Amino acid sequence: MGSSERDNIEYQQAVSELHNVASELAEMDSQDDICHRIIDAAETLLDFDFSIVALEEGGRLCPKAVSSELEPDEFDTMSIHDGVAGRSYRTGESYLIDNTREHEEADPRGPWMSAISLPVGEFGNFQAVNEDVGAFNEQDLQLAELLITHASHHLSRIANKEEL
Repeated sequence: MGSSERDNIEYQQAVSELHNVASELAEMDSQDDICHRIIDAAETLLDFDFSIVALEEGGRLCPKAVSSELEPDEFDTMSIHDGVAGRSYRTGESYLIDNTREHEEADPRGPWMSAISLPVGEFGNFQAVNEDVGAFNEQDLQLAELLITHASHHLSRIANKEEL
C-alpha cells in the first residue's frame, strides 16, 4: 500500500470518527462541554498537541478550553479585532498558516510557527498551533473544519434553546 493510499484511509477513518464525535455533541447541553470535547477530539483524533477554543463575549475572544499540553492561564482574552483569531471570527474564513512570522496579521503569543485558525460559527474561534513551520496541511484543515462545523451546529442549538 502506497503512502497516499494509507493517508487516504487514515483521512477517511478520521472523518468517520468525527461523525461519531458529532453524535456525542448532540447529547451535550452546555457550551463548556462542547468546547472541551472539541479540544479532546483535536488532541486524540486530529493529533493536534496545542489547541484552544475561545468564545466571543463583549467584543473579546475568551478562552474556554485548551489542550492538556497548555496552561489555561497562558491565554488572555483578546479583542475580536486582533490577530488571525479575530480576523477569522469576524470574516468567517479559515486560515492555514505555514509560518506565523511571515503572516502580516499573525501575532503569536509563544513559540508558535504554524497555525490553523477557524471561526466557530458566530460564537468564537478555534486555533491549533505548532512550534514547527509547515506543521499542518490541507487535510488537517479539512478535518478541523469538519469538527468545528459539527460543534458550531450544536452551539447554535444550545443558544436557540436558551433563547426560548
